[in-house]
This record gives sequence, C-alpha cells and structure tokens, in this order.
Amino acid sequence: MSAGPGSARKKHYASLTHIKRANKHWSEQVEGRAYWFDKAELEFWGTRVHLEVIGGRFFVASNKPGFGGEDDPRRYQVYRVDDDGRIETVDRPGWHPAKSEWPGYETAEAAKLAAQVAASEEK
Repeated sequence: MSAGPGSARKKHYASLTHIKRANKHWSEQVEGRAYWFDKAELEFWGTRVHLEVIGGRFFVASNKPGFGGEDDPRRYQVYRVDDDGRIETVDRPGWHPAKSEWPGYETAEAAKLAAQVAASEEK
C-alpha cells in the first residue's frame, strides 16, 4: 500500500551510525559542506555526542571548547537530522549574539527532555 499525496513519511534513523552515514553522504553531495562528525572539528569544539537517537531524528551533544578556559561549563544542545542527512541545531537556550557565554542546556537530562518534546511535536 503506497502513501497518498501529502502523507510522505519522514526518515527514521535507528542509530547514531545511520545518522553519521546519512550526514557523510549529504556532506559529499553538497559542495562546501563539512561532515558534522569530523574528528578534528569534534575535538576543537570539545564535542561529546550522546549515542541515543530520540524520535528517530534527534540527538544530544555537548560542547566545551578549549578556547573558553577550563572554568567554562560543558553545555548540551539538541540536534535534528533531516531526511537528506543535514544536521541542524534545534534551539540554543541562552544564546544571544551580544553574550560571550556558550549556549545550551546546563545538563544532559534537560537537553534530552527538550529533544523528546521536539520529537513529539514533529509527529
């Protein structure tokens, strides 16, 4: 049974490995786009990617870039993966262009809850 017009199903990623593959493919297809999971980039930003995929499209990662000093706290953000493998930040709580503070949630639990809410709103 095929889906009718307007009822296209959204891609569901079963694991972080599937997300990485999709993002790698997307980055190779679009000129000037970097692979989100590039090891050097992750190290530069002090990124730790959480393994859980939430709602088939969302995941949490934390950042603690070294240029901010050792006292800068680790911050957690929610990311969404499109059907084509492009990754976008869902939101940036605390972000403002005039602030020097690194944006994000203060805890992994808060970011995970935000990802669950975003996933439920997308259904």
